Amino acid sequence: MLRLKVPQLASRFQSIESTKHGLSDLRPSCQCGKRGQCGLSLWVCTLFVLSFSLVATSESSAQQKPPAITEPKLLSVFPSAGRQGTTVQAEIRGNLIQGSYAVWFDGATLAGRVLKVEEASEQPAESANGHEEKPAKSSSIYRALTEVTIPPTARLGVHLLRLICPNGVSDPMRFRVVGDPLVMEIKQAHQSVKQAQRVDSPAIINGQLKEPGETDYYSFQTKAGEELSFDVLQNQNCDVRFALYRGGASWLDPDRFTHVLFHEDQSNLIRPQARRTYRVVQAGQYFLEVSSLFGRGGPGSSYQIRIDSRVPAPQYQAESGQAQHRWIERNFSRELAGNWINALQLRAVKKEPESAAPKNAAPSEKGTPAGAATKPPMKKDQPSGHGVAAPASVNTDREPSDRGAQAQNISIPALIEGSIEKPGDLDSFKFKVDSGQGLAFDIQTLDAKPPYFNPRLGIVDSQNHELFSNVERTQSRFNANGDPEVYLKDIEPKAVYTFERGGEYTLDVRDITSRYGNPAFRYRILVRPEIPHVGEISVVAGRAGDLKKRERINRINLVRGKPKKLMVIASYEEGFSGDLSFAFTGLPDGVQAFPAIQYEEEEKPLETTENPEIIAPKQEKATIVVLASPEARLTSEPVMVQLYCRPMVNGTLGPNLPVQEVPLMVVEGSPQKEGEKPQAGR
Repeated sequence: MLRLKVPQLASRFQSIESTKHGLSDLRPSCQCGKRGQCGLSLWVCTLFVLSFSLVATSESSAQQKPPAITEPKLLSVFPSAGRQGTTVQAEIRGNLIQGSYAVWFDGATLAGRVLKVEEASEQPAESANGHEEKPAKSSSIYRALTEVTIPPTARLGVHLLRLICPNGVSDPMRFRVVGDPLVMEIKQAHQSVKQAQRVDSPAIINGQLKEPGETDYYSFQTKAGEELSFDVLQNQNCDVRFALYRGGASWLDPDRFTHVLFHEDQSNLIRPQARRTYRVVQAGQYFLEVSSLFGRGGPGSSYQIRIDSRVPAPQYQAESGQAQHRWIERNFSRELAGNWINALQLRAVKKEPESAAPKNAAPSEKGTPAGAATKPPMKKDQPSGHGVAAPASVNTDREPSDRGAQAQNISIPALIEGSIEKPGDLDSFKFKVDSGQGLAFDIQTLDAKPPYFNPRLGIVDSQNHELFSNVERTQSRFNANGDPEVYLKDIEPKAVYTFERGGEYTLDVRDITSRYGNPAFRYRILVRPEIPHVGEISVVAGRAGDLKKRERINRINLVRGKPKKLMVIASYEEGFSGDLSFAFTGLPDGVQAFPAIQYEEEEKPLETTENPEIIAPKQEKATIVVLASPEARLTSEPVMVQLYCRPMVNGTLGPNLPVQEVPLMVVEGSPQKEGEKPQAGR
């Protein structure tokens, strides 16, 4: 039986009425095909389409049920921050964490212990489709009261916290170590300006939104001329929305306050903005209002917001553990000014030194990389993976130039640095290429990053025609009109292109909207020849389902005698062609990894990228089966294992590349009593 609430029905009609060409595009849905000229009313046709959409949505949601939870899974931790040299009592909520007996941190810098575990008596939350569904028995929520000890020398930033349970190690949750004053939300109500909790700047507020629609208020005093920054450091199970108000009585309303700053995420396509700044014009009392954008709230909804009057605000280090042994290439934060080209060359397969060929041997194409014997000759000036010269740095700190005669000339390879200081700014650079030459354009944002600064790179020929850009455009195969529709999806930090014609081209850099500009909109662009190499590698769950929706593996729990499938997805960058082999190191006794073949019938995508060969690498998949023998020793704590990759091109082996480091446990698999700790070697 299909249930539909009235607000949902209204939203369905609004969705139909807001299509690109209006309701008139629904007329071809009539069986007569006369665009609404038959005896049927337009609204009858509309209702027919609506009912069909509802049935399809219902069937689709039924088919896309989340998989059953079979491993310990953490839902929230609060508080999720602590100062150096302190001890914090934190409540961790999760599924299948009954019997947890230890707290474990990646890197072993912090320590913790479990005090108590109990089942949480929480009412089932209303799901996204409006149905109140009783969770399955395997999805019961448990609460673990823990104690976390933070050494005085602990590294500032994010650490990864896990629980060790009888059935394995849990997935990680973020726990932040801070040096600034940490303010915990008070237990008393502070959901109005009159009840606002007093805080001092600088401070990091760690609070909760325990009920749907809850709003928290904080008050603080400021001086005129101060520049305040507000950073959303972390939020769990809620989309943080905040606003800043200035207090000040008037003879009409003694409780009146003025709205001076607002933050809200209004798009699903752009990542939420995490920072706002405000320069205080009038000294006095100010109020910070914190809530959830969609009114979400519950025991697991929490936030961390930093208020700071120091400029610049302190920057925390990158998250711990998540980037260990992982190569990150397509990211706006990677450092291009150092030895980036050398780092790429280390991920390529060296070309074997050319030996003296017999006089009657066929001439070989100079520059052809190893493994390309069955492919067309290498494009001119394209390297085999080594020997690219270090680029010269080109600074463009002056006002951006117009495209044309004023564009600055660069020679390849080149490292360009500049900024989009005001709305409408455009930086242009001229360069020359030969016919068939392939170039890579790497983009780095130095200060402001997406979604604040969205650098758009475009290459224009001598006829003022843009050949390509770093903008990802997606073509949807189905919409209300039945015709393909193209829309902008994202910007990419890298683009690769092979120029069919030699000559002079122009590289244009601007903000994607041309409506924004700021001295902090600084960029760095590395223009270089292509280097065929192995790119980013992801390890995901090997179960059936949509590949894009699979989560990356962050732990391996092996039940003795039961295999576990892992799927490895490798990116082939800039024309790399070859084979990859994978191997684990550090596996416990009795645990082995085997290559495998997994058949998956992939569904046709509902949307495709318009220019994948320019802004996305080619990807290949492999399957690995990890198996613990029935005689394998049980583990009472995780063992860190490493996955490595080794490329091979035309019989030549490349370097051993680290892929990922992940904790692994061998467990019995049978139900155990709550609080029972498995014995190693049993």
